[in-house]
Amino acid sequence: MAEESDSGYPRGPKSGKIIRASVLGVQLVEFTYHALRRMSSRGVTEQDVLSTVRNPTETGLPAEPGNDHVRWQKDRRTFIDVIYSKKADRVGIITAWKTKRGLFRLGRSRS
Repeated sequence: MAEESDSGYPRGPKSGKIIRASVLGVQLVEFTYHALRRMSSRGVTEQDVLSTVRNPTETGLPAEPGNDHVRWQKDRRTFIDVIYSKKADRVGIITAWKTKRGLFRLGRSRS
């Protein structure tokens, strides 16, 4: 098992990344290695994650105990979901993903 960093997040040969950003009353945001890999493969940027945690449009979504799950509507069709854990000195980003919703038509039904 990987050893833990000072913040309590796993640390090992596959380390995450820490940035300075004011979020939820703290000045550090730690992206786990898992989060960085998933963000890269899913087309989610660090700025998307920061915007989601700072200004979520939905909160209290299902998550493991001790974690928070929030969603931000980036535009009409795009939603960013982030799961994070808040520690005393930082916010740890665990994972993030993007959801695109299809447009639907309003109006008369075709018979």
